[in-house]
Amino acid sequence: MAWAKTGMRGLIMTILNEELSDFQEEGAEEAGGKLAHYVSEDTKVGDLLSLDYTEAIILVHDSLRQEVGGLPMGCFLFATRVEPISKPNADKEDTSLILLRVLGQAPLPNRIETENWRFDAARRSIDSPQQWDADNKTDQFTLNQLRHAGVRCSVLGTFRYAQNDGRWDLNFGADISNFYSGQGMKVYKPIGETLKAIINFTKPMGESHPLAGKPVPVGRVRYSSSEVSVDREAENVQVNIEPTDMLARRTALFGMSRSGKSNTIKTLASAIFDLRKIDSEKGRIGQLIFDVNGEYANDNPQDEGCLRNINVEDVVTYGLFKHPNDEGRRLIKLNFFGENVQDWSDKEGLQRSLDMLFAGKEIIDEHLRGITNAPQYISRFINTNLEPPDARWGRGQQIRYRRNLTVYRAILTAANFNAPSNLQSADIGGLFSNDLRQAMTSVEDERFGRAATTLGQRTVSWNEFYQTLLVLQEFVISGRQGTGMAEFQTFNENYRNRPNGSGEPWNDDMLNGLLYLLSWGGGVGRIRELQERHEPSVESDYSTEIVSELVNGKLVIVDQSIGSPTEIEHTSDRIMWALFNHQRRVFTDPPCNENGELLRDENGN
Repeated sequence: MAWAKTGMRGLIMTILNEELSDFQEEGAEEAGGKLAHYVSEDTKVGDLLSLDYTEAIILVHDSLRQEVGGLPMGCFLFATRVEPISKPNADKEDTSLILLRVLGQAPLPNRIETENWRFDAARRSIDSPQQWDADNKTDQFTLNQLRHAGVRCSVLGTFRYAQNDGRWDLNFGADISNFYSGQGMKVYKPIGETLKAIINFTKPMGESHPLAGKPVPVGRVRYSSSEVSVDREAENVQVNIEPTDMLARRTALFGMSRSGKSNTIKTLASAIFDLRKIDSEKGRIGQLIFDVNGEYANDNPQDEGCLRNINVEDVVTYGLFKHPNDEGRRLIKLNFFGENVQDWSDKEGLQRSLDMLFAGKEIIDEHLRGITNAPQYISRFINTNLEPPDARWGRGQQIRYRRNLTVYRAILTAANFNAPSNLQSADIGGLFSNDLRQAMTSVEDERFGRAATTLGQRTVSWNEFYQTLLVLQEFVISGRQGTGMAEFQTFNENYRNRPNGSGEPWNDDMLNGLLYLLSWGGGVGRIRELQERHEPSVESDYSTEIVSELVNGKLVIVDQSIGSPTEIEHTSDRIMWALFNHQRRVFTDPPCNENGELLRDENGN
């Protein structure tokens, strides 16, 4: 009895497995039939001659080429062993379509022979008004042989149906997994619905974006500029792009001049921007456009609209200069002076207030490094770090640091950098001690006495302070070099040995690096070359602002149509490094709800 039950269960399992296998095979054949739907005898162009992992050579005939409307360079073809109106098993290896793109002509094995025939035919008809392929010029057998040609194609990938969670879906892989030298394949030209399926196929990467499924039309298929029949239904296929496919992927757009690249970019940027209308949170995708020709940031009479105007609140424009028709444009410049520090004891707040000053110093250093055979004073200035020291931050350190920054700002004014409205004069009260001023006054040269008087004031003009610094650097530098100014040496020795002092000299490395630049007039002149990158009214670093705008899901357009190549390159690098550093921080410590960012760099030159 037990044996009978066991045998019955085994029989039932066998029947169920057979039914499941039949069901799976039916599903595979149904999927194979869908793939065969793309294959049509009317679109056949030839046979596959050879195939490897990157290229294919196909044999075509003029009559087949003519029936499908020609084979322009760059057009799609596909090779397959799937027959029209069939139901092959989709699980089989050869139930696939190998997508090809025409690259050019390929020589056939009988090339020399056919070239001789063609030469003889042309020679016979050269003095006749008839073409050499006329019936009375060349026999039909020869003509038929001459009408075969080889076409070289690149292998783009493989279409096949595969099971995903029990559902058969059309998949595309950007390669081929195998090929056989002893198997033939027919080659077809996709047109109509088949071409539409290939052109508009989308392959999700990982989880699909929740807003996927909203494709936008960007144009139609156009293989060549000299196309003959643009209205043929077979090839007049609309091209759609899924906006979410642009996210987190590298996308390049190529085309000839006047072929619509800029309008396509506008269409894509607008479509991505409009995702926020579907979902105000997940649809806020930050976009950054480097506008080389100013065609996205500025109104163009040739266009129906301007990308800048699609939304006033969520579109931000930047540029090296103000624009009369764009009042809200922000400047891609820095305030090299930094902000007016209110509390020098707050080290963190001090760092934030001087971020632009530090960034400006980096720009100056980079510029000065380009000087061939730079003198030593340039190297000293470059190596001068204006960041606040990591050591204890007592009152003495604050005075020393404040004095050095004031000297640096005086150098900027001497280089014709306009000071911000809240830094119109040099605040030097308490920065230069009475002992120093007395040491300067004791020098016989009256210039030092006048300089000491100026250094004792609370505020002075930047120009007066700069002229005073020229005297101070002479007093300090020559004293350090031992060529005179024994008064400074005496003062400095007393300063180092003062009770409860740090033992450090009055003139630290930071001050020395700044004063050395003053000892040579050419240094200030080289800094003056950068004054166009300075804007005193700017309140924050543009690179930090742009990253913040992108994180908040805004469309940022950087107008680069005006400005020197050096300025454009430098500002672009600053923006990209700021974005890269932000992304690196997000990668190592991701926030919970930060929206994605899209970077699009479009160059029409």
